[in-house]
Amino acid sequence: MTSAVIVQQPRLANILHELRTANHRMDAERSSGKLSSVAFNRLRREERNIQADATQVAAMHHGRIPTWSYAQMQRDVRRLDWNIARSA
Repeated sequence: MTSAVIVQQPRLANILHELRTANHRMDAERSSGKLSSVAFNRLRREERNIQADATQVAAMHHGRIPTWSYAQMQRDVRRLDWNIARSA
């Protein structure tokens, strides 16, 4: 059963990198006046929730993120990116 769930350590690093990229994008949009403070705070909260989920799942799996969790987190990051674009 464990062979069906392949895990890789770089997944956490990848998710955190994508969230940092989204963070920079939010900061840039906010400083250029394209994001309201309400939208900025909502997006920042969404980003923090994804980060907390990623670190929690990694902690539960000895620093690794299983395939099914990674796929969900990737969808969450894509939704965050879409929300940033929509809100700006």
